[in-house]
Amino acid sequence: GNWVQTSISQTQSYLSPPQSLIVAMFNFPKGRSLVQALWIIVLIALSVAGIALLWVLQLQESISLTLSAVRRDNPHGLDTAILETQKARNESLWKTCDFQRPYRTLSNVDKRTLLSHLVVENNTRMIYCYVPKVACSNWKNTIRQLQSPNSELAVGPHNSGLKLLSSFPDEEARDMLRTYFKFLFVRNPLKRLISAYRDKFTNEEYMQQRFGVDIIKECRKPPVGDIAITGKDVTFGEFVCYLLKHPIEEYNEHWMPAFKLCQPCSISYDFIGKYENLEDESNAVLRSRAADSGLRFPHRQAKYRPAHSHEEQKLLSELSPDMLQKLETLFDLDFSLFMYEKQSGLDYLTNT
Repeated sequence: GNWVQTSISQTQSYLSPPQSLIVAMFNFPKGRSLVQALWIIVLIALSVAGIALLWVLQLQESISLTLSAVRRDNPHGLDTAILETQKARNESLWKTCDFQRPYRTLSNVDKRTLLSHLVVENNTRMIYCYVPKVACSNWKNTIRQLQSPNSELAVGPHNSGLKLLSSFPDEEARDMLRTYFKFLFVRNPLKRLISAYRDKFTNEEYMQQRFGVDIIKECRKPPVGDIAITGKDVTFGEFVCYLLKHPIEEYNEHWMPAFKLCQPCSISYDFIGKYENLEDESNAVLRSRAADSGLRFPHRQAKYRPAHSHEEQKLLSELSPDMLQKLETLFDLDFSLFMYEKQSGLDYLTNT
């Protein structure tokens, strides 16, 4: 029994006080049988194992809490660099939205506009607020592919084959707004406006007739009188003149401010992407929400013709300083909410 006694004493020397106390409880005089000694050693081993198990469980709980915190900070699994950018954009947005305007308090007109621009994708539980002239056609086609990978509707015009939030019952729509991943893409307001003008008033006969005729009647100098007007030669200056004469609520979606279409002060978006970094940020969304699909954001359509800076400057030169300042004021919230610098002058577009 001496060697057992010596072993216990040595064990006590390097065990912590609580563990030594356990050993001491089983100390025994000489003459005890070897079986009793082995039994006590087994009890000691079990006690040590129990302490080790408690330590492992505490470690697992600590790791679990850490991972939970990471999931709370990044619930959608976005890339680290993208996540930091999103935090900065959201902080800026909420500073501008100095108070949150609840969705339920929106006017009926604002609510109809918003709901008709929210595209629902149920397979990935996403809601996309589309802003015309910010690659929305490519995003709509991507969503069609997520909905029906082999469908003929994978590529289609406008909103064909898409589910808009306006088509769902109110209670279900509110639940989706609470639980789905919500995102939008925005663009420098003046660049977007120039893109809308170039696309709609140089290429589309329907828009020329629908808006161009009225624009010329209201803004052309000298007045055109009763001569036939086709609306095919609207200038950018006349287009801006027309915008300044009408309330935003009457605007066509292609030049309505993004804040009016998507109401970012009422809807808490999980991701605000920018046209200036379109492909990388679009693919970040797809990696986060639809990694299994293997989809990548498509390249720009073949018909896309970006305006060069000298073309943009030429169009802006049609505006007086007063008109340019009023135009910037008109889109003031788009500038401030989405972190675009506003500075009047023809050097504006070359620096943004």
